[in-house]
Amino acid sequence: MEERTLADFWFALYKRKKSIFVIIITAILSAVYFSYTLEKVYEAKTVFFVPNKIDTFAFYAGELNPSILTPPVPIPDPNINAVYVGILRSMSVARRVHKKVPQKSIKALLKDVDFVVSNEFLLQVYVKDNDPKVAADVVNAYPICFNEMFKQFFANPTLKRKINVEQKIKETEPKVLKSNKDLENFRKRYKTVSLREDISQLIADSAQIQTKIIDARAAIASAESYPDKVKWRNRLIEYTKEKQRIDDRRLQITKIISQEDEIAQAVNRYRNMLKSLYIQLDEIKAQDEREMQNVVVIDPGVPPKKPVFPILWLNVVISGIGGLIGGVFFAFFMDYVDRVTKKRRFEAIEGAEKI
Repeated sequence: MEERTLADFWFALYKRKKSIFVIIITAILSAVYFSYTLEKVYEAKTVFFVPNKIDTFAFYAGELNPSILTPPVPIPDPNINAVYVGILRSMSVARRVHKKVPQKSIKALLKDVDFVVSNEFLLQVYVKDNDPKVAADVVNAYPICFNEMFKQFFANPTLKRKINVEQKIKETEPKVLKSNKDLENFRKRYKTVSLREDISQLIADSAQIQTKIIDARAAIASAESYPDKVKWRNRLIEYTKEKQRIDDRRLQITKIISQEDEIAQAVNRYRNMLKSLYIQLDEIKAQDEREMQNVVVIDPGVPPKKPVFPILWLNVVISGIGGLIGGVFFAFFMDYVDRVTKKRRFEAIEGAEKI
């Protein structure tokens, strides 16, 4: 078979230009037909992110929580965002979304939903469905369910903490009652209210006796006669004994007051502990009731107006190119068949002439 030139190829195409044109037109018309007859698929999209600081607002904080004043920003870490994508792909999230949008089966969710992390570290969710409203409902359900997953992550430790705090309250309340009763009984037994008044008088009496002791010592030193010295020495002994009695009584009252203070401190300690436990319990209940927002939605999903499949102009372009390629191959194939047929006929004629 002789070597073919570029002109031969162009001639083969020109010879079957009608066939090529018919193939192209047929492909385009088929694309138009299927574009209008195939079921349309719509794609909805939502964009959100998880802030770099988890929502940790406290109702009973002593001062304004700094996290309230800090604007939420995405986490600039692709590894963490990859974990978030893994959670979004999980069966648990799919079940939650299916409960909110039952029109979309779990199997369809796993097939028709795609997740992308943008260069700006934003989470993008794409949902395809034949119904644009269903696609929008599903795509908007993902941030909500994702936020519910975060709440569930905190729910179990919070529940355990609540049980522990309630148990501590049950243990502390009897201690508060007992310490109050002990303090009341102690005060009734020793009459500590009057004792606190007595100790002031004892201090004054001790000071007066001390003055008398000093005066007696001075009188003994200055006495000239023996009887005067004996008299002042006897008085000194009486004053010393009296002071010792006052000091002993004062020491006794001081010990009683010290014991009362210890019991009162125990009462205050248990009361403060119980107050702190009740504050913790109220905080836990308030945190459990509030809606945690650990997902910030930037672009909520809306029902798309145009389908992503089939796209008429794209199908026409692709089918036209495909028809052109198919027509060219058809022309070359038919040219090859013609050449092979002519060659066999020529060989057959030559063989007949030789015979």
